[in-house]
Amino acid sequence: MGHNWVMASSRDTHAGPGREQLKALSTVLGHRPSVLATASGPTGTCLATPEAFCVLTTEVPTSDAGQSGRGTWQVIGWENIQNGDWDNATKTLSWLLLDGTVGQIAVTTTDRLPGVFRERVRASILVEDTSEVSEGKGSVLIAGRRNPVADGPITWTAQPLKRTNMADPEVREHIVRRTAELRDEYEL
Repeated sequence: MGHNWVMASSRDTHAGPGREQLKALSTVLGHRPSVLATASGPTGTCLATPEAFCVLTTEVPTSDAGQSGRGTWQVIGWENIQNGDWDNATKTLSWLLLDGTVGQIAVTTTDRLPGVFRERVRASILVEDTSEVSEGKGSVLIAGRRNPVADGPITWTAQPLKRTNMADPEVREHIVRRTAELRDEYEL
């Protein structure tokens, strides 16, 4: 996924999630959400809160009468999102989680969601460190992330840069060593 962050040229008007949807999200979160931005479309609704990206995907019609399932809120902490992409032409927001899970939602209204999404993901990154493994072995990007509104644990990840082979024992040793150094510096 790239970082094709193109803002919509004008602010779309949107009423946001309905009362019942917000009530269900409040139950999942354990508190009333502070909504920063919303987007909705034929397949669901998503919204940004200071601490999480929340997605309510509606199910496809389940009967000839066209009744849809209610769906369930998925709450994703910003620190769990590796990156995202906003495609302005198709009005599709997609994201990649740290565990490799990919998600996307096509929307017809965007509010300020693309920009807020990007800002919250960036806010979850406490540190990024690029280091070369050794001559000819490539380099890695090690990142420490945590929820931008909580003082929780730091999640450490490593990504290969260029043609770095993550299965190479020397690369793995470098990642373990460099991550330990960063932990010593950033964790109390």
